Amino acid sequence: MRADVSTPSADLAQAVGALLLADPTRITALVSSLRAPGRSIESTVEGMSMGRSLPPGSHIRIQLIDRERYDAGCVIAFLAGKRVVVHRVMYQGLGAAAGHILTRGDAPLVPDPPVPHSQILGLVTGVWNDGHWMDLPDAPQRSLIARIASSFLLLVAKSLLNLSPRVTTDALLFMHRMERALRRVRMRGSRQRRPLPPGAV
Repeated sequence: MRADVSTPSADLAQAVGALLLADPTRITALVSSLRAPGRSIESTVEGMSMGRSLPPGSHIRIQLIDRERYDAGCVIAFLAGKRVVVHRVMYQGLGAAAGHILTRGDAPLVPDPPVPHSQILGLVTGVWNDGHWMDLPDAPQRSLIARIASSFLLLVAKSLLNLSPRVTTDALLFMHRMERALRRVRMRGSRQRRPLPPGAV
């Protein structure tokens, strides 16, 4: 489905999108000053964390409307340290954690550390494809084992978040390190099992 560009100026969208990459530490203040109904900015995805949904180089549109809640499954852009991250919303905290959201890329199993609302740039509403703005694809179907593992890890993260966002951050950072280590072991194992070409010593 084609979507109309909602940014008043394409030049403004591209200029602000470039700032996302050039100086992300100041972008939240800039985005806050630009928020208005019908306004959006554009940026380009880097990294593989969204898998086939938004591969590296995908040109996206970020809606600059301030929201109190984000539905599970939608894709948002947010600031994590000095990086702008584009991931899918998994859960919104309750009680003392109501100002935090759990997100996850479509490729990893472990959710991201909790994202404060103040670090959210906006909802990703479209991806440029074949000369048109298109709706974002749904999350791809995972294997049964991956679905079980990711559901369990999300349940743990949700339980921790409603107790303490700080503890949740520490726990999820540790789990991410473990997931990366396991991926490296799997990749080394698959390379070692790869058959040698004929005539190789």
